[in-house]
This record gives sequence, C-alpha cells and structure tokens, in this order.
Amino acid sequence: MSGRRQTVCLPNLRVFNEAIDNICSTFSFAHAHMKRLTSVRCRQGIGLLSLALLALTFLGPKLCFAQYFEPPNPAGGLDGYVTTAGCYSPLSGTAIRQVTDLQVLGAVGTIGLRFTRIYNSAYLTVGSFYSGSLAAVPVTSMGTWGNNWDYSLSQGATTSFALELPGGANYFITAPSQNTWQTIPASNGLQFMTSGATASVLLSDGTTVVFTGVPGMPTGTYTWTLEQLIDPYGQAYTVQITSTKTGQTVTKDTVITEPAGRWIQFTTVYTPSGIYGGTIQQVTTSDGQTVNYSYGTDPSGNRTVLKGVTYADGSTASETYQDDSNGVALLLQSTEPRYAGPMKTINYGFMSPSQWYYSGMVATEGGPNGALSTRSIPSNSTASAPIVVETRPDGSKRTFNGNSSGLVTRVSDFLGITTSCTYNGNSQVLTAIDGNGVTTSYQRESVIGAVTEIDRNGRALAIYTYNSTQFPYYVHTST
Repeated sequence: MSGRRQTVCLPNLRVFNEAIDNICSTFSFAHAHMKRLTSVRCRQGIGLLSLALLALTFLGPKLCFAQYFEPPNPAGGLDGYVTTAGCYSPLSGTAIRQVTDLQVLGAVGTIGLRFTRIYNSAYLTVGSFYSGSLAAVPVTSMGTWGNNWDYSLSQGATTSFALELPGGANYFITAPSQNTWQTIPASNGLQFMTSGATASVLLSDGTTVVFTGVPGMPTGTYTWTLEQLIDPYGQAYTVQITSTKTGQTVTKDTVITEPAGRWIQFTTVYTPSGIYGGTIQQVTTSDGQTVNYSYGTDPSGNRTVLKGVTYADGSTASETYQDDSNGVALLLQSTEPRYAGPMKTINYGFMSPSQWYYSGMVATEGGPNGALSTRSIPSNSTASAPIVVETRPDGSKRTFNGNSSGLVTRVSDFLGITTSCTYNGNSQVLTAIDGNGVTTSYQRESVIGAVTEIDRNGRALAIYTYNSTQFPYYVHTST
C-alpha cells in the first residue's frame, strides 16, 4: 500500500480501534460511534475504510448493532456479542436487551438526551468489594432492568472505589492518584482521577463523567453523586439529584439538562424489598413526552419486577419472568414495540446455575416458533479454557474458545472457518489470524491503547498519530 493520503468519512480511529477489539474480544460499541459518521467532518486517513472492512471480516460474534444507549458504555459487556436472535455474550452467556423509550430531539452535543432501558441477565453475588487485593476487572451484577444514566461511584476505603456503568459493569479501582489520570486496567481505555471532592471517569469516546463527593465514613472517604457528563467538545449535561428518605424508603428525583436547556426527568424509589436499582414510575421531558412504567412480582411472589411500559401513543410493552433454581427472576418473554431490531418479541431460556457460576446464563433465544440460537457448554469446557457452542435451527454450529480472563481467543464460524486472537494486558487485540493463516498485528500507544500501527504478516499497512498524547482520541496523521 502506498503512502498516498486519502479522505474517508471516519470521525476518529476509535471507531476502528473498537472494531478491531471486537474481533474476538470484550467490547462491541462501534455502532455508537458509527452513528456519528454523518455528523462529523471527514478526516484524512489512508485505507481506513478498507481496513475497517477487513477487521469486520474477522468478527466472530456480530455486534449488538440495533441500539446501544448514549452515552456509549465502553465496559458494558464481558466479550463480543452474538445476535443470531437477540443479543448475548457467548462466553458469559449474559443476555442484553436495550430499548429507547423516548428521545428529546435537537439536544446539543454528542451525548444525546434520551431514556434507554437496558436489561442485563447476569446476576452475580460478589463478596466484599474492599477485602484483600482488588483487580480492576468488569463484573456484571445487575440481573434486572437499568437505564443509560446509571452511573455510580462508591468508596469503601480511602483508596478503594467501585465504579458502575450503565448496563451493569463494575470496576474495582485501588490506589488512584490525586489529580492524575490513570488508565483502569482491562477497561479498554477507561481513565479515572480524583481531585479532592471530585472524581472523574474518562470514557473511550472522550466523554467525561464527573462525580462530586461529600465526606463520609470512614474518615477520608466520600459519598459520591453524579454531577455532569461532558462530551469531547466540552458540551456539559448537568445532573441534579434530590434525595429524600422516609423510613427505609429512599426517593431520588433526577433531572438531566443539556446545554440548551432541554431536560429529561425521572424519580427512582428504593426500598429494601424492591428492584436492584430502584423503580421508576414515570419519565417526562421538556418537550412534553411521557412514559409510564408498571411493576408486579416474579412467579415466586418474592421480588418486584418491571411488568409493563405505556407510551403516549397508546402502545405498550410487556415483560414476563421465570425463576431459576436460585430464586432469581429472569426474563421469559419480552415484547417491545420500540425495540430497534427485528426481535420485537423474544423468548429466553436460561441454563441451570449449577452448570456454571451464576444465574442468568442464556441457553436459548428465540421467537414464537422456537429457539433461533441455542447456547451449550461441552463437557471439556473449563473455567480457565471455556468453550461455548452456538447451534442454529438448521443444525449448523459455531464454537467460541476463550481464556481465563473471559476473552474469546478462537472462533470457528458456521462454515468451519477459524479466526484466533491474542491480547495485551489491557484486554485489547494484539494479533488476529484469519482463516487463510494471515496474521494481522496491532501496535498501540500506552494511554488508552489506540492503534498506532497495523501490520499484515510483518508488513506495515498503516501508521497513525493522534491529536494528543494524553488523550489520543482523534487521528492527527495517517500514513
């Protein structure tokens, strides 16, 4: 390939970086960035479009392209996603379903003013966040519906933090430096910084999530509250949260306002016997939109669950549930008229918790005529070398092999063509070997792991520099 420059409509190389990391890996959020292609000025790059297509040919599991919430969550999954029917991660078996209930048009900036529900089936009981040595690894612990504004930060000791992002991913952070950005290990570029009573998280698209704290116990810790989301261009969305407590019931009124004054508002009620994450009865917006939510109990009658959604146009969504052997309420059927993909109605089957480590691992996804995707774990699968097989109704299969970190290392697709990958210590792809035995390798800078060079069988295909060494989000030159 020559050194001639070409103009391609890609806003920044993060799109391509994340496409690469979806080859066999942890994060599938390229769509959230791809949606900006038509609104951001084309930049100079050589062969980016063809390279992106090349990367997409390596993909084992397809992306959950139908809809992903804004702001994009760069840590919402444990591996790439299978979308044969709905959307689930092959190794963890976590089912993800996302529905945007409303959106305020004309919102300033790249964040967007919308309310998106996210269902995450993983239900994991985690021990003390702050005992012993903690690794900054993503752990989903949701097992219910959340929304795209579910950012939270808690502190259990002066140097120990737990960060939760929309979709249910948790990162445990130890010994952060004051007033200095540091990359959270295994986070695909998330950065964290504390500065007195302010804590900030830098997402992989350049959005900054800001928390403010009030002194708590033990001494030296803070109780943190979401205050702002600032997009890469400095457009700030302010978050005002007013909390009241009556007995054991806590009510939080949340108003999110974009720079031009448009807003979205909802009230969350937390009770000891209620839903993890609380119940939201209604969402309203500055342009007069309203969505109402109704709740009931799971089949055992012991847990509160979301049962229905009513929209202003009279349409409704409905959810039914099943209890597994651990007593965890999991989706049985979800009917969502505003789901952006083809599976407006989807049925779920889940594996017995005794077959793995936690509740909420998908066994089947399908529709009224039966399963469209069946997920199984062969007897030779182990925790350190997991193996998962997906079977379609026509009997064709594909196999996912992984490592002890939960990363897909090898995919044999429905035609038997194999792709394999290796990773660096931050869970980002280093090499990919396609079905023809061609090795593509990726060199990365050290801050967020943005790709600096792409080689094929030892020959350089492209070299990239970025606009900033501290925040390398946008391509400066490409050769």
